Amino acid sequence: MGAKKMIPYEEFNADIPKPSYLKDAEGHIKKFGRIVGTVGIRNVSGEILERLISRHISADWGDLCKEDRDLNDYAFKNEAGGRLLSSYDDAFDGKTIWIITSGYGNDPENINLCHTTIMFPEEY
Repeated sequence: MGAKKMIPYEEFNADIPKPSYLKDAEGHIKKFGRIVGTVGIRNVSGEILERLISRHISADWGDLCKEDRDLNDYAFKNEAGGRLLSSYDDAFDGKTIWIITSGYGNDPENINLCHTTIMFPEEY
């Protein structure tokens, strides 16, 4: 499986409002790192993406089983580089959208240590 092309949040949909109230001085969403999206997510409206990102960073994990919610809650509480997964069913044109934060709590300035990806499950 080849590497997927990731597009910075600021570039994959120019209509996405910038959630400045959530950002630190360097413009990173606190503890979630840089937000990127897969190529397939480009056509999702900025309004939908903003709503889903707000849910994700507020620990609203969407449509997950109890075990996955518990894993997320543990990683969220400990802020020790864990993974956070949110799954939102029927989020866009009947499709599920995933938001995955890798390295939650790590250095948000280093995309290799901490970043958040928005994607359709089939792009995983």
